[in-house]
Amino acid sequence: MKQLLRRLALAMSLVMSLTAVLSGGQLVVIAPAHAVVNGWPPNVADGGICEDGIDPFINLTRCPVLVTFLDVPTAEVRFYLTTRPGFAQPGLDYVPLEREPAVAFPGAPIVEVAVWIVSDGRCEAPETFTLELFTDDPTDAIVAIELEIIDTAC
Repeated sequence: MKQLLRRLALAMSLVMSLTAVLSGGQLVVIAPAHAVVNGWPPNVADGGICEDGIDPFINLTRCPVLVTFLDVPTAEVRFYLTTRPGFAQPGLDYVPLEREPAVAFPGAPIVEVAVWIVSDGRCEAPETFTLELFTDDPTDAIVAIELEIIDTAC
């Protein structure tokens, strides 16, 4: 029953995310506020709940995050991903990232990036950590996305 409720929460999160994007809503706080330049900063369309798998033969579970550019880039946008710990611990609960490169190509309104969740098979309370998206330009906004790990072993 708990697994069913967690999967329902994940599905509801995805629907709410897509609804917010379609209505022009924003799901993340972007600070400091900057004007959009060549698509940056993006909005995040999907991301927020990741699953910790229960398969003992699969060590990692991929957690995709869709990054949506409401102002579609007219040139290639190179950006980076870094994770910051919260209640979830790097290496134990997720694979930490430090300046992992990503690219948004011209005309592409959506880019999928991902983090890897460690599937430890233990029943744990939900845990959070932060994924940051940033460019080489220090004046560009840093996009911070809080991700929550839901343990499917419970």
